[in-house]
Amino acid sequence: MAKKLTEGEKRCLEDYNAYKKENPKPRKNLIKLVKHMNMLNLTANENSWEYIFFDRQLTNEQIDLLLKMKLRKPYYVKDLTKLTGKNLVATAKLVDDICHVGILEYCSAPDGEDMVQLPVFAPGAMETTVMTKERSDAFPEMAPAFLNYVLDLQKKISSVVPMGNALMRAIPVEKAIEHETRKVKYEEISYWLDKAGKSIVVNVVN
Repeated sequence: MAKKLTEGEKRCLEDYNAYKKENPKPRKNLIKLVKHMNMLNLTANENSWEYIFFDRQLTNEQIDLLLKMKLRKPYYVKDLTKLTGKNLVATAKLVDDICHVGILEYCSAPDGEDMVQLPVFAPGAMETTVMTKERSDAFPEMAPAFLNYVLDLQKKISSVVPMGNALMRAIPVEKAIEHETRKVKYEEISYWLDKAGKSIVVNVVN
């Protein structure tokens, strides 16, 4: 976190910083998970924005399961019982909880049964979670972590991206919209920010 943080970002990180004072030891399994998911950050550490984003949301039990899963390989939940050592109901609950954090995603097998897979990490894994009001209220560090991860990623790839293109346009998120989101053109964003008087969640379409 070498970047100078805004006052809003500092406020969002207050609870997390208090948590870190009580739990100063880096979680080696979470650092390993970040490297496992994200090939663009093989030097991840406890100061990486992905680490900060997921630290308070993931239990060690959840992390251990994710580390046993191969990237982009669909799994039946019943097959994951061999990795968890739990029964089917307990494993299904564990998997569903991880899906709500945004790391695992559901997919359908040819027979129509639900499967889950661990995709290669992308900013969208954070975006889905940030837009969940209950989680953004419980874990306010998600907002600066999501924003700064995207901005740092753009810096890394800007030299190989053609002029006029961008990986993503990130809008600071201070509070998730409770019921709905709306897609707007990029030119309309300033209008909506002024009208709302606060940061809003938008998906930008060109």
